[in-house]
Amino acid sequence: MINNLFPHFLEVPEEYWLSERHWQVLWERIELFDRETHRWTHPWVGTGSPDIKDGNPIFSAYSPVLGRGVRVIQNEPVGPGLDIQAWLDTFGGDITDPDRIHELVISCTLSDVASEIALWLLSPWARGESIAMRYDEAGLPLLTVQHRAFRRVRTSGVAA
Repeated sequence: MINNLFPHFLEVPEEYWLSERHWQVLWERIELFDRETHRWTHPWVGTGSPDIKDGNPIFSAYSPVLGRGVRVIQNEPVGPGLDIQAWLDTFGGDITDPDRIHELVISCTLSDVASEIALWLLSPWARGESIAMRYDEAGLPLLTVQHRAFRRVRTSGVAA
């Protein structure tokens, strides 16, 4: 069973703070060596105003060494089940711009399972490794997990 965490984060300021803290603690589970070696800093992207608390981003980080960023968008739950999407993007220019930043974007409803999947994506990204995004015939993402610390979960037809 999937447990949504802080489902009222947009209405309850304490839940928003707890959500932000959850993502920071999750980030700290990434090897300190990787975070320090690549000089990852957070937050990276702001919301434009300290008063805007819309979950975009709820967490962000940047590595000037790798030219990579991370942006996590947290959404309100719309139903039971796993709700997570991830994609690669660029920030500050197109893919050919030498000053652009490669960005891993994770958009999800915060749950125990989504949190572990996010960590599975964030860890290799923070080390400078590549992440393969694959899709099935219907265009749905296929998450193939080889990480030893992650257990296989099957929810809502999505294998994770």
